Amino acid sequence: MGQIRADRSLTGKQREGLLQAAALGAVYSKHFSWYTTAGVYTVTHNGTFYYNGWKAWVGEYYDGYQGYHSCFVNYSSVVSIGNQDCAEAGNAFERDLLYRWQVTWPWGPPYFGLSYSVENWGSVYGNGTRS
Repeated sequence: MGQIRADRSLTGKQREGLLQAAALGAVYSKHFSWYTTAGVYTVTHNGTFYYNGWKAWVGEYYDGYQGYHSCFVNYSSVVSIGNQDCAEAGNAFERDLLYRWQVTWPWGPPYFGLSYSVENWGSVYGNGTRS
């Protein structure tokens, strides 16, 4: 409850509603989505998270609900995209979601054989916000 009171990104009305919801044990859900476009490809990681005013959860089953986190390639041309990691970490109030992928240029000078990893992080919070 203290984290809700201290969160200045919320309006007074939002803060009040979340404090009431936390006291009542109400559970809410929201969709999250982050994408990366690099000209020759676009990748996305998205899903659903649950929150109750103080706790956020995605892959964990809690209070009768479980969200999900999905990582995928929307499109690629010229390069190959290989998924490396689609992970979740964090604490009770904040869940950090990672998507890491490998970009490989399979042909054509000057990039022939060039390969590198890229990652995108996003976070969801117990007060229902995302970043």
